[in-house]
Amino acid sequence: MNIRDLELFRHLATTLHFGKTAVECNISASGLTRTIQRLEQDIGKELFYRNNRKVALTPAGLQFLDYCEETITRFHQLKNSINSD
Repeated sequence: MNIRDLELFRHLATTLHFGKTAVECNISASGLTRTIQRLEQDIGKELFYRNNRKVALTPAGLQFLDYCEETITRFHQLKNSINSD
C-alpha cells in the first residue's frame, strides 16, 4: 500500500464511479480495479459494494476512508515540513 493507492481509493470513494476516477486520475480502469482489489486483500475486507449499476462504500470502506484522509494529510504535512528546511 502506498500513498498513490490511498489517493486513488479516496477519489473513488468520492466519485463512486470507476470510469470517472480512472480518467481523472490518469489510470486505466483495469489498473484502478487491481489497486482496489489489492487494498481489499491487504485489509482483508471488501471496501466497496459494486455491481454493474452501483458502487457504494462498505462499513469497512468508510473506516478505511477515514484512515486514508488522515494518512494523506499527515504525509503532505511531513513532505512540506521536510521541503521547507
